[in-house]
Amino acid sequence: MDMKTTKKQVEWCLEHRPATRDCDMYLIMSVWKNYHRNQYIDFLMRSMKSLDEEVPIWMKMSERSSMHDLPSPESIRRTRQKIQNEEGRWLADEQIQKARAAEEVNTREWARS
Repeated sequence: MDMKTTKKQVEWCLEHRPATRDCDMYLIMSVWKNYHRNQYIDFLMRSMKSLDEEVPIWMKMSERSSMHDLPSPESIRRTRQKIQNEEGRWLADEQIQKARAAEEVNTREWARS
């Protein structure tokens, strides 16, 4: 997935779906649903069918190709982070910003130890 395309998709969701500014999981689902509907629905349907299997479908290497066209959750999250933190656009709620900043400090301290 081309990062310019991912950025445009994330920007659209942040602009038109304000709740995506505060929740990365909602942002990921919004990008997948709005721009990759067929792959997203296929993945969800196959995942639901595999819930009772010993190895769920999303853990099987042979089945991951259905996700190939979906931008990764981490790419979506990092794109949102860059837009909000570096570009100062479509910021999260103030309380969410504080929680994310605290989490970043905790992660850095953990990484240094």
